[in-house]
Amino acid sequence: MIMKKSVMLAAAMITGTIIFAQHEDGRHKRAGGYGETMKTVLSLDDNQDEAIREINKKYATRHVELRKDSTQTREEKRAESQSLMKERKDEIKAVLTPEQNAKWEEHKTQRLEKRKEHRKKGVDKHRERVKTDLSLSDEQAAKMQEAGKAFREKSRELKKDGKGEKEEFKKLKTEYDTTVKSILTDEQYQKWREMKNEKRKKQNRKRK
Repeated sequence: MIMKKSVMLAAAMITGTIIFAQHEDGRHKRAGGYGETMKTVLSLDDNQDEAIREINKKYATRHVELRKDSTQTREEKRAESQSLMKERKDEIKAVLTPEQNAKWEEHKTQRLEKRKEHRKKGVDKHRERVKTDLSLSDEQAAKMQEAGKAFREKSRELKKDGKGEKEEFKKLKTEYDTTVKSILTDEQYQKWREMKNEKRKKQNRKRK
């Protein structure tokens, strides 16, 4: 029995080590992918490419160390994370020429606009699906849209102000849930809850 427990413990430790290693490798690959994009867009020479890859790896490692640090509060970690991102941006900027910096800023602006457009299409599609699946009236659909908008804005404010503690978000979600319940019929509300749970399950499967 003791031998069996020892084997199971060893297996768990090995599995944990593999998962952690994969996570670390994933972070470095993402950092490398960012470098590849910059290399293509800005036509970096070999020296610039290598310098930026090293900068990305360095800050990826520092962010991992920051997340592991149990001595800092969430607000302190957020502030330090923002500081690290600024340092990284400044170091990369120093590697590039003025022309390359200007081109990279333009590229980021265009990419942001595309993301906004893609996100809007996703929101519109989801909104239409909810309206159809729940058989909402136009009035209900408009109220649901306003409730969702208010919820998202309040969530962003909590994150921006550094007040995003679990209890605050939990309270906000409860308020949103109550608002939705007041808009829908009992049958619509139950179906809406089922749709939310199914969406959460799909998101969890994607993260695995």
